[in-house]
Amino acid sequence: MDGDSSESSSITGLLMVVAVVAVVASAIGLFASFDKFSGSGYASSDTGNVTFEIASNIDINFTRDIINWSSGYVNTTGPAPCDGTNQYAILNSNGTNYCAAGWATISQGLIIESLSSVDVNLTLTSNANITSLTSAPGQFQWRVTDNESTSCTGGPAPSTYTEIVAGVPTLVCNDLNWEPSTDSLEIDFLVNISKDAVVQQYRTATITAQAERGSSP
Repeated sequence: MDGDSSESSSITGLLMVVAVVAVVASAIGLFASFDKFSGSGYASSDTGNVTFEIASNIDINFTRDIINWSSGYVNTTGPAPCDGTNQYAILNSNGTNYCAAGWATISQGLIIESLSSVDVNLTLTSNANITSLTSAPGQFQWRVTDNESTSCTGGPAPSTYTEIVAGVPTLVCNDLNWEPSTDSLEIDFLVNISKDAVVQQYRTATITAQAERGSSP
């Protein structure tokens, strides 16, 4: 930018999404019992028992846990439609930015994988919304899709971009598969930044994932 970079029509700042993993794990229990064998000189028989139980295990992990668009500003000096009539920039974690100068292009969202031994229901919560990130009207949205085909057997929701409400848990998948080849989801984000957004320093949204046992065995 030139010497007018301090004008209100531009914004510099950092938007970074950091994922925090919620993990619940169970151990495998082993119990063995033997009945004592006794004899009295006559033919006799008895039985011994060896028993064990495998407990269900719930474990989730972000294999890609950061989206960092770095710093930039709303481009209102470029060719149409970014020529002064545009009022916003769009950052999208699927590889497309719009009227965004300086911000990095991100090709992939967060990736979360289930390491569980059973299907799980997955819930996401964000600690931030668009106004807490930019202090201006705009959008901060997410969508959830299969990273591996048929990972979410109950259907991911939201599968289209949906506005994030800070502090409100959102069920994003019923019965996330436990099988290793079909057990991961991609979480993409779209940020609509107004040219009137306040210039700020680092802004971070923390996404927390929580898993509970699903309906499938």
